[in-house]
Amino acid sequence: MQFIPVKMELKPRIDAITKSWGEGSCQHSFVTMYALQEKYGDSVCMENGMLYISRDHLSDGHFRTCLMPMGAGSVPAAVERLLEDTHGRGMKLKLFPVTENAAEVLRQAFPGRFRITPDRDWAEYLYSSRKLVELNGSELAGKRRSIRLFYRDLPGKAEVLPLTPEITGEVECFHERWLVENKLTHDAAALERELRSVRLLLGQQHELGIMGFVVTVDGVIRGYCFGAPLSHEVFDAIIMKGDRDIRHLYAFMYQELGKLGSCCEYINFEEDLGIAGLRECKLSYRPDRMLNKFCAEEL
Repeated sequence: MQFIPVKMELKPRIDAITKSWGEGSCQHSFVTMYALQEKYGDSVCMENGMLYISRDHLSDGHFRTCLMPMGAGSVPAAVERLLEDTHGRGMKLKLFPVTENAAEVLRQAFPGRFRITPDRDWAEYLYSSRKLVELNGSELAGKRRSIRLFYRDLPGKAEVLPLTPEITGEVECFHERWLVENKLTHDAAALERELRSVRLLLGQQHELGIMGFVVTVDGVIRGYCFGAPLSHEVFDAIIMKGDRDIRHLYAFMYQELGKLGSCCEYINFEEDLGIAGLRECKLSYRPDRMLNKFCAEEL
């Protein structure tokens, strides 16, 4: 099998498969593959209508890490093809992360050949875009109150503007300041890698179909968010950054995210990666669906 780097010219072909077969997962997205090449080292192979994705930076000398094959062909046959290719490289196959549906395919088609274990840290959170805007019900009363307080604290000072190429330089400057303020309490190397990914995406915003907004206070950017549709049903919230000195800014931005992603029924808040504060925040919005994830290692 011939695997090649993820390049912009592959976007139409990859999108045609992932938008039909990706189950609304942020991992099954051309934008994710393209933006996170430094982190995952994704390379792709397309054969007979199937898409194969090798995560080269997550592989080691023993296991080769790949995503589950996707496409209109036979998935079990595609897994067999990937197993054969992996063995030819002197390694065993690890499929990670895989969805619940994919894990069940492996159990049925390859009994006893994979060790399949759940990985809660990689589960994805999906919310109704309408719910994020309306925030109805007693469970979200605290979110409604936070937004009222945001407007009370900043009467006439806050403005939401579309994220356009003309202001991406200002957005990058804001993100650089945010990084400096947060790198002592976070993984600095990961934050710097994230900033490089943001620059890459903003530099090709139109080509990648990225949509976003910025929040200004007294004309100065104090937060931003952008994402892209994964399918007609699910919008991927790729990144959100805000100035934590501004009270209730994130609650305000989550509601604006609901408006931004209203072209789709659901918004994917992606994984929490086991970060306690992030998990607490995402659970507090009461996800409508959890896209559970698993790791499948060849025995």
